[in-house]
Amino acid sequence: MPERYDAVVIEESETLTNDDGTPRKFFTNVGAAFPHKNGGGMTVLIRQGLSVHGELVLFPPRERNTQPAAKTPARRRTSKAKS
Repeated sequence: MPERYDAVVIEESETLTNDDGTPRKFFTNVGAAFPHKNGGGMTVLIRQGLSVHGELVLFPPRERNTQPAAKTPARRRTSKAKS
């Protein structure tokens, strides 16, 4: 069993859909869960200041990308004056 699980709330979009027509889902990380030392359950810690409702889902933590994001050149905006 992992040492920690990510606690997320999954919400379905009312307006955005996937290519197959199903509603897009958004995963919001709201905290973490840790197994008890005796193996008899888990403790879920919810981040402070959140109002959480609905279904709480636990996932094994994903590996975080430690590589810096590649910088892309900024686009320059040009405006054409109307004469």
